[in-house]
Amino acid sequence: MGYGARKVLLGSGTRRDARLTHPTKLGYLDPSLIAEVIHDPDNSEQPIGIVACTDRKGVQRKYKVIVNGPEEALFTARTLAIRQQFADGECFWFKVNSLCNDRRGRSDLLALMDWCDAYEHGLFGEVDRQASMRAFIWDVTLKGATPEEVAKRAGQIAPPAPGSTRVHNDSEAWAALSPDLQAADGAAGARLFRNHILGGATIPEHWYGGGGDVNRATGDSMGEPTFKMMAMRQGFLGHMLQECARYQIRQREIAVTGREPDLFDAAYAVDVVWPELTARDTSKYAAAFGQVVVGCSMALDKGLIGKETALRIIDTVAARLGQGIDADEELEKAANEASQREEADGFPDPAAGLDG
Repeated sequence: MGYGARKVLLGSGTRRDARLTHPTKLGYLDPSLIAEVIHDPDNSEQPIGIVACTDRKGVQRKYKVIVNGPEEALFTARTLAIRQQFADGECFWFKVNSLCNDRRGRSDLLALMDWCDAYEHGLFGEVDRQASMRAFIWDVTLKGATPEEVAKRAGQIAPPAPGSTRVHNDSEAWAALSPDLQAADGAAGARLFRNHILGGATIPEHWYGGGGDVNRATGDSMGEPTFKMMAMRQGFLGHMLQECARYQIRQREIAVTGREPDLFDAAYAVDVVWPELTARDTSKYAAAFGQVVVGCSMALDKGLIGKETALRIIDTVAARLGQGIDADEELEKAANEASQREEADGFPDPAAGLDG
């Protein structure tokens, strides 16, 4: 399932000051209300417009897909003419789980949909079986009775109420019978389906209450693929926020200065910062960092590697601790600090402090 179109409605003013005073409204267009996604005829990867479904009043709206940059430089004359037909507003268009030229995204559960349906039906079947297992009947055996006597006695018998008293002779035997439906087999089958679905979704079993044979060590390692998938989706959401922020910055600069800003300029940089998905265990990385630093120092003393290579090796472990190292920048800083130390350690000229 794609994330649908994020519709941005701008102010209606045409003057420069009026555009600044009208706030930008960010709404949402449900993907089910989208009739068609139009792509650039000269670039099948680039969506250029969204056609909404016809509403009850017979109105069909067309929204122009926002592309951060000057349209004259990004599109051909033919594409620009097509985009002019989308005059009902502007929108962001984001999609997930799709190829570059797909018009829509796909749900994360699309590949597992049939298995989820089978699992749901299986659970409802288990509920019905549990209800059947709690059912029972009274079985009454009449020893040596004729069919007529059995029929007569059956009309006289009523199920005993809880706490009641039942009296009979040795020719009549009562027994409560309940079905044996092998509930253990159902539990094993439900776990089989559940694990198949969770495995396809890259989610470990113990996250859904199924402990299995998991201990703390294996549990930590089993969660790593899941966190990588979540981090990838987190990055996609960050891209969505960055696109919205860049558009806002771009529109503001155009309104104030009347020119197209250079979004590659560091002054317009937009960064999305997320909290850590999980508490990071830094003890093993800290131990590895010390060993790597010692090893790189020994290799430098032996002349086996250069300083830049040593810093890049150290950066590999430092990144695990959440702090990356820019080798070129750090070498420049180290050279400047070494030069400053040499100047501070130099012997001063005695005559420099004497007058005349």
